[in-house]
Amino acid sequence: MKIGDMIKLKRTGEVGLIVETIRRCVPDGNPNGDFNIEYHYRIAIGDRFVTIPRAGWSRIAEMVR
Repeated sequence: MKIGDMIKLKRTGEVGLIVETIRRCVPDGNPNGDFNIEYHYRIAIGDRFVTIPRAGWSRIAEMVR
């Protein structure tokens, strides 16, 4: 997913635009020191911003560069 892609929220059906990608390394909980990469996205919907994980939305239009 890229900045500028148009998405639709699964719960509310609202349409928004990806404005930021947030990448985090999160420990997996095992004592061996492994990490998982999690992506959250900052979405502009109307006059507000929401930050949600990838599972909370689906892409409806891709930005063409």
